[in-house]
Amino acid sequence: MKYLKKWTSRTVLAILILFVSGCSYRIADLTIASTKLHTIQDFEQPKKRVKGKSLGLFGEGASLGDAIDDALHQAGADYDLLIDVVVRRKTYLLVEGFLVEGTAINSKSLMPFQERNSTQN
Repeated sequence: MKYLKKWTSRTVLAILILFVSGCSYRIADLTIASTKLHTIQDFEQPKKRVKGKSLGLFGEGASLGDAIDDALHQAGADYDLLIDVVVRRKTYLLVEGFLVEGTAINSKSLMPFQERNSTQN
């Protein structure tokens, strides 16, 4: 009976430790991010809808940044910005990671803010 009480108290303590412990990790470093609807005007260059992914065994090595880089790589060397982005966290049997889908554009083709304001006045 004494052994059972000792075992029960250790089990309860182990379960409590599991519930209060956790971890955190950086998902991505983003230069531009918004959840609001925006329109990019004065855009002449064609856009490409692309998908990228970063997957790893049990999620190890998978990162959102790598998934975004993969999507931009799929678009081509001239593209450096994604707009209208959807990010999904995927979990399979032993594999976890990120899937990114967005519209790739070339930011150099966008008219600078100062030039846009001077043409409107």
